[in-house]
Amino acid sequence: MAIVSSSLRFQSKFSFVKTSCFLLFALSSGFCFSQPQSEEARFISGLQRLAIAPDGLLSLRAALLFSVDYSQNELESIQKAFQQIGIDAVTYVDSERVLAGTDLQMVFTRQFTRRDIKFLIFIWKENDEYHISFLPFNPKTLWTKSSQPAWFLHSSNLQDLLFMIFHALASTQKRQSFLINDFPEMDANANLFSSNRNETQVPNIKSSKIAVPKMRDESTQKEWEQFLKDNFHVRYEMVEDTISENDLELKGFNYILRFIHARGSLAKEILGYELSKSESALASVTYSNGVLQLKTIPSETLVYKFYFKSLENSELYFGTKWDADITWQDALKNHLDAYRILGKIN
Repeated sequence: MAIVSSSLRFQSKFSFVKTSCFLLFALSSGFCFSQPQSEEARFISGLQRLAIAPDGLLSLRAALLFSVDYSQNELESIQKAFQQIGIDAVTYVDSERVLAGTDLQMVFTRQFTRRDIKFLIFIWKENDEYHISFLPFNPKTLWTKSSQPAWFLHSSNLQDLLFMIFHALASTQKRQSFLINDFPEMDANANLFSSNRNETQVPNIKSSKIAVPKMRDESTQKEWEQFLKDNFHVRYEMVEDTISENDLELKGFNYILRFIHARGSLAKEILGYELSKSESALASVTYSNGVLQLKTIPSETLVYKFYFKSLENSELYFGTKWDADITWQDALKNHLDAYRILGKIN
């Protein structure tokens, strides 16, 4: 369906859509994720929801981050609508991939900055509805600052949602982007670990100084601190998650503890492990009283996978076994138990 067919059509729907936008925002303003499970849900739930579109959407570049439940046809419909509206979404990326971990966020931040991206557009589905949010892209505060302002809209019908966007922008902003792609340009090439990945353990972990970023949630942070105190018997220090890796190295740190949080199949792909598309479950290593055991986890289940990153040369140490698990506590325990069994930590 074309977004703009005639001026008569525009006039006939304009007042209805304005009212619909207002009502939808009023309904959505009280909406929140009660128990966010994915990093995408966690990030979106922390945004400040606004009813007004940010200035510049019809003149500056954007990156669209989509959830995996969007089909290729739906993404193509969105891009065709954006082309007619004047929204220049120059790249489409799986949002779960971008938000899977700090290292991914840093890579995509650099990519977006190089491409002169000024807005991020998130699209997802919730309660049988299509949701979309637009927020300014600020590489310095995007992933760490809470309550960032974002324009939110949702509808049970994708075309109605696109109509809302068109009418809201047509009456408030001047279109300045005209050379817009016909089809979504997919970007999944964030291969972080092609040349510096090691399926080994940190060779000198006992003599190293390790940085452990703090959790942003206060209650989780308390549990995080206690867990590490009980299980991580090496020289480590809690650091703010906003401090740069260069600054950490200057302060004498050798490694930083990192993790990926994503569906098991995607986590393995991101980290460069071989994975058969036919695998419906993944075997993960866990330990019981020092004895290695295998735990089978469905490949589409969200898992945590921990690893260490060298601050000197960005070498990554994943351990000798795939030890991801459903909770961060179990995943980190699996990872540390492998060091403990070989006598590298107590």
